[in-house]
Amino acid sequence: MPKSDTRMRHSSEKSDRNLHPHAQEDFRSITEGLPQNDDLSRSQPTQYPCCRNLQRSDTRAEDIKAQARQPKKVPKQDASHQKAWDTSISPDGLAEFLTSGELKRFRLEAKALGSLWSTDIGLDPPVTKASLGELDLARIMNDPKLRHDLNFEREVAFRPNLYGSKGKQKIRHAEDYWEALVVELAVYIVRCYRISKFPAVSSGWLLRPTLISSVRWRLPRLFETIRDIVKTLVPAPELDAVDQRLDVDLLMQELDYGSCDLTALSEWLGRILLGSCSPLRDPSVTEMVSKIKQGVEGNDARTLVDGLKLLFGVLETMKLDVANHQIRYLRLLMLDDTVDFEQRYFLRMMSSNSAALDFAHSCVWYDGVCGNGNLEELNWGSRKAIFVKSIIQLVITTGESLPSTFMFDYDRLRILQSDFGSCVCQAICLQVFEHTLRKEGWDGSTPENYEDCLLKRITSVVGSDLSANSWARNAGAVALEILREIYALRNIEGLPDETLLQQTETILRQCWDINSAAYRNSKRHLYPHLESLVEQEFEAVKHLTPLQVLNFSKPGPYDCSAEEDNEPMLSIAKRIAHIGVLHWRVWAPILYEQQHANDFSELAMGTTSGNLANDATMSPETSLGILREEWPRETAKEFEKTDDTPDVFKKEGLNRKDGFFENRSDQSELAAELNNCSISIPKS
Repeated sequence: MPKSDTRMRHSSEKSDRNLHPHAQEDFRSITEGLPQNDDLSRSQPTQYPCCRNLQRSDTRAEDIKAQARQPKKVPKQDASHQKAWDTSISPDGLAEFLTSGELKRFRLEAKALGSLWSTDIGLDPPVTKASLGELDLARIMNDPKLRHDLNFEREVAFRPNLYGSKGKQKIRHAEDYWEALVVELAVYIVRCYRISKFPAVSSGWLLRPTLISSVRWRLPRLFETIRDIVKTLVPAPELDAVDQRLDVDLLMQELDYGSCDLTALSEWLGRILLGSCSPLRDPSVTEMVSKIKQGVEGNDARTLVDGLKLLFGVLETMKLDVANHQIRYLRLLMLDDTVDFEQRYFLRMMSSNSAALDFAHSCVWYDGVCGNGNLEELNWGSRKAIFVKSIIQLVITTGESLPSTFMFDYDRLRILQSDFGSCVCQAICLQVFEHTLRKEGWDGSTPENYEDCLLKRITSVVGSDLSANSWARNAGAVALEILREIYALRNIEGLPDETLLQQTETILRQCWDINSAAYRNSKRHLYPHLESLVEQEFEAVKHLTPLQVLNFSKPGPYDCSAEEDNEPMLSIAKRIAHIGVLHWRVWAPILYEQQHANDFSELAMGTTSGNLANDATMSPETSLGILREEWPRETAKEFEKTDDTPDVFKKEGLNRKDGFFENRSDQSELAAELNNCSISIPKS
């Protein structure tokens, strides 16, 4: 064999060992048809931006490529060989392409390769233009729930919802998506590396990944999503440049042929984002550009994905910043238009017979609280008292479904109910403390602030969760705090014995049961004081505008004129009055008191007359998505105020000198329950 032939065959066999098994046969078929001489022109290796650090070891690859372009007759491949290059690649075929060493370098497991075919993993990134659509100004201005919440919260802002079951599911889907994208980028990186070493292999699925029909490629959707979101964040003059630079078809062609410069693309994105984002986001943008550049230079698919994560995080944060700025800028306008906007919204729902609102149930509720009497015979004072009492009963009861007209206040009413239940539990704790102390023969005076100190220690044990379940979970700790206070008053050292602690815990659990007589009696005695406070707050805010009501009910952090008030009952009363005033202004003219709206002019400030249902400014696409839950309610007669019911809470704080139920026969029910539990405290 001639010397040149030997050298050519040796080079072919050496390169053949580095090819995919299917590519080896194709590579031999190409090289066997080439002329064997030493005068083949040699060109410099072509640089591919996606694999800049990879150098071609075979210097004769360009010689082979140049000869392959000549119109030489290539041996015809048989049917079995053509079938080997079928575009319907299987996971096993991909496993042969991504060897174990390459999987280890990309920190991938073999089972992760199936993500390219998985239908459980979406093709769209976790953040899309559609998911950010609710942050658009038009959606904000026509979001009734958001605009209602602005009346009660001083700082309303959007943030990513990563809490609860939906938040955890969102995080899990995002992790699956990014892991699948690592596999996809690994395919492109390995392919780019191999064609840079053997460019003569010009056929087969390895050269054109996007031609594989069985694979669910995510990169096209990713580029498209980046383009769509960026266009919502940049000024109008830059939109054409964004469309040209983020041409999805062109980018995918460049990836197919190994000429896509992701580093330059990320640097361009960084410049355009730095010109539009807040200065607080500059470090994140810089880190994103650095990560993508690091991934490209190191041919590391996982680092590339980390950079893309940062990119989408920056885009989402910028969109949130814009939306929150718009809310702050338009807040006063939306507050002043609250009543008019909500009336138009609900009238539109009434005209369309929407199933989201049960107006009949709300009318029945209102007629029920009015006693089914003739409303024309009731003066303003009587109607106001009835309406105030009905709102209070929604807070202190634990039951029946709420009227659908309170659909935007459901969460607030639930929190109020929990806070009132916490006040009942605190009152029971004080009564158990006093009863236990007196039972052991203590007849001395107690310090003036002992109740406040005890309640602070008890609430610190229970924590911020004031629900009934939280009190039940911490019954043992609360019992320990009560006994520690008793021991301190009696100058007894040491900890209570276990039996005594268990007995006190049992008493607390029995009295905290909402069906127990002790719990019902405590609610009955708290009701008059709460009703008095709500009436006072109601009178104070009924003439105010929505913004003034918000400032009155929830003073700002730097409002030095507002008195600091630590009484929980007063806080509950302020919130009840706030909900009641706004609710009446919206619903009285259009549902409750259609024939008597003029009698309620004091509260119906800001309402509009006329056929509001035909107003076309409302967005018909606005959806509520509100689910009403069933709450059982006790009878209102149980909470009727009696003349001999003392005010157990004072504005200055708790004031109980001689017991919670002072000189009342109603005390016997709770006393009987307490006496049934034998508590023995060691003598000092």
